Amino acid sequence: MTTTTTHIAMSTAPKTQPALDIADCPPAIDVLEQLRVGLARSIAGRRAQPLSIASLSADAHALVIEALGDGEIRAELDATEAHPRALLTETSLTGVWRWRLFDPAGGLLADVLEPGDCPTPMYERPFQAARNRIDWPRDSSEDSMDAVAVLAELDTYLDLQPDSDAGIQANTRRLDINGAKDLSHSVNLSMLPQNPAAMALIERCLGQGPARMINLGYGRCQIEATSVRPIWRLRHFNSSGRLLLDSIEISPIPSVVLATTQDLTDSHERLGQLLAAIGDHGPSNFPKGQPRTALGCD
Repeated sequence: MTTTTTHIAMSTAPKTQPALDIADCPPAIDVLEQLRVGLARSIAGRRAQPLSIASLSADAHALVIEALGDGEIRAELDATEAHPRALLTETSLTGVWRWRLFDPAGGLLADVLEPGDCPTPMYERPFQAARNRIDWPRDSSEDSMDAVAVLAELDTYLDLQPDSDAGIQANTRRLDINGAKDLSHSVNLSMLPQNPAAMALIERCLGQGPARMINLGYGRCQIEATSVRPIWRLRHFNSSGRLLLDSIEISPIPSVVLATTQDLTDSHERLGQLLAAIGDHGPSNFPKGQPRTALGCD
């Protein structure tokens, strides 16, 4: 685990102006309606199925992405032997996520929208190859004793976590975080007198995992999976880049990136309002001389 700032590279493709209005594009509207149904399932505590948008026409795809907008959370999952590289983003509707998979050459393998507290890859992949325990020294030098105390505390709370050989699976995911038993635990490193040797020992024992996330909602929260299941490192920075809080969290997914039931309810309502506005608008902006079938919006 490193202490350098994480840079998550997202799509570099330029945004283009859609060729028509979304009211003229039934496939785009259908995607939004399916997302609203998925949000309702998530609010009820049931898993919503991911929705592929890879086969949409270029116009319909652009209209859907434009309607959903950009949110505050970004994530990247490294490629492994079992999985390709993944980029995940939250849309402007909290709890509606977009995730894409890429082959080694950068080619797009999947383009998916998913309603819920957190997208499936973020639940399933960060700790698939992780260790279940911390390999920490029981005897150490005086300058690293503070680190040993932190590692021992984390090790104790790992005993409370549910056993899993493949991380948190989709069929056991915690959709309603307000009503679920809270097994998370956090250690505030900023409040502890850690010297460089102690911090180096903590980072060496926890290691670095394949997942990184950034939440830009309040300043900048940089989140990294460790190589121990399910331990995360979180750093909160202010607008000028000053570190405000450095902490370690034991949790399947850090709470700062999970959409709550209220978030999902608000997004369900906003999406309903958007669909109502689209319905009131009605078909009006077909490019002249070009049929709907040519646009993939039939």
